[in-house]
Amino acid sequence: MDVDNPIGAGRGPSYALEEDISDDDEWQQSSDEPALPSLDITTAKDAKITINGNVNTRTHVVFFVAEAGERIAKLAKKSSLQATVQIDNQQAGTITTPPGSTTTTLVHLSPSIPLASLHPLTTKLITTLAPSSVLILSSYHLPSYLSKTIHNENPPILYLRSTSLSPPQTNLTQLEKRGLVQPFLPPNLLHGLPASLLTSSVLHSSRSPSSTEKVTEKGTETLLLLFPTTSVPDPVSSSSLYATPHWQSSMHQRGLYDAGGPTAISDPDGLFGSVLRRVVGGQEGLGRDWDDWFEGSQREGGAEEGFKWLDERRRKERRENTSSMFL
Repeated sequence: MDVDNPIGAGRGPSYALEEDISDDDEWQQSSDEPALPSLDITTAKDAKITINGNVNTRTHVVFFVAEAGERIAKLAKKSSLQATVQIDNQQAGTITTPPGSTTTTLVHLSPSIPLASLHPLTTKLITTLAPSSVLILSSYHLPSYLSKTIHNENPPILYLRSTSLSPPQTNLTQLEKRGLVQPFLPPNLLHGLPASLLTSSVLHSSRSPSSTEKVTEKGTETLLLLFPTTSVPDPVSSSSLYATPHWQSSMHQRGLYDAGGPTAISDPDGLFGSVLRRVVGGQEGLGRDWDDWFEGSQREGGAEEGFKWLDERRRKERRENTSSMFL
């Protein structure tokens, strides 16, 4: 045995004898390959949000959003137009005031706001209006809401409120004790326009920057009410501000069912009418807190300046889309 030749001191394996090519050499060898085209990456511009008109500030602001917002707006008192809201020169909403009121402002928004425009829009609205308090009226999809206590026969209104909402509305507290109103709870998620409005409002200071009073750290008093619906949810971001929502389309315009269950989907009042009667109407209903703008019965011309523009734009877009099918 050759003890003078340690292990590994002999001829190395063949792979160890190959030429050692460094990373730099490899890069030089591949330099003859065609170079990748340079990518011109540009950041998308923020949406241009404009409010055309004069608006009242430091008022109680009510936002009408989605199906519930459009339905409740038809039960509001006839209001007068103050301003229009535009996104990139396209109308996205109106700002109105109830008759004879100087303390309440009503904001009617298209539910089909592009996703990239949500934050700029809601921030602009809250900053411009500088509300003393905010009420947001919107919808939640009942079939997909996860809960062990909510039943389709008598679904409640769900709510989220800021911690600065103190004291809570008296009627809201009473309705919650009766199980007609419940908090919106995880694991359910809220997204889209109502979520953005809620966030912008809560984060906004309840004092205007020009005020000499001490700035509060709690933000604006905000209450979000979500009314149940069985209509198919619309996409978070639509290709058009004037897209017809599912609940208004021919297949889904009667998609809300009443307390009798899904067999009553042909009832035009449906679930929404049932909820209004149980939760909004009466001496202990939420309508008592809405006396400044809520009428409670639909009439011809109700909320005329609210969503009238949106209905007209939707009809026009449907006609254009129908015409293009035959070209």
